[in-house]
Amino acid sequence: MVPFPFGMSEECSFNTSFVLTCNPTLSPQTLFLKEYNSLVRVLNISLDGQLNISLPIAINCLQNESSQSVNESNQHRRFEFDLAPFHLSSKKNKLTVVGSDAAGLLWPSIENAFTVACVSLYDVEELASNESSCSGTFCCETLIQKTLSNFVYLSYTNIFSNLLFDSCGYAFLVKDGAVGIYIILKNRFCNNNTFVTAT
Repeated sequence: MVPFPFGMSEECSFNTSFVLTCNPTLSPQTLFLKEYNSLVRVLNISLDGQLNISLPIAINCLQNESSQSVNESNQHRRFEFDLAPFHLSSKKNKLTVVGSDAAGLLWPSIENAFTVACVSLYDVEELASNESSCSGTFCCETLIQKTLSNFVYLSYTNIFSNLLFDSCGYAFLVKDGAVGIYIILKNRFCNNNTFVTAT
């Protein structure tokens, strides 16, 4: 059941920002914010005013010795959203980057706004000894700006070195504590892990 002010049509919702659509081809069937063409997945609507959503992962892969950026099917290195009237909670979400020698940037789409950045470095020995943490080697996380509604985030890779061929960088907004870094490192974002949680 979808609680008001959300609804499955304009007539049943507060306004067009609250209209949801369902993708019956997914299992289980999944709700999305209709304005974003299946990019913003609705995970939960709570009656205390919180909407749990998932946003896509920004992916930037380099392949071969020329270090050319490769855009695989359904993978994008940059996303821009205007979620108003909703905003991301700065207390509950973080910008997270996974990858060797990778970085992620996040900035509001307004003038004179500051940018948040996170850089994930490459260190084989530290990665092997500290596989489950997100402390800067193969994974980093940082706080985000307050009341983000209109924003851009993107992923870079090969920040400091041109020696890491076939490398990918992943940048995403995620609910604090929702990412199991060990699982990410183990699966290396294979196949189904294209969405993460934000609040």
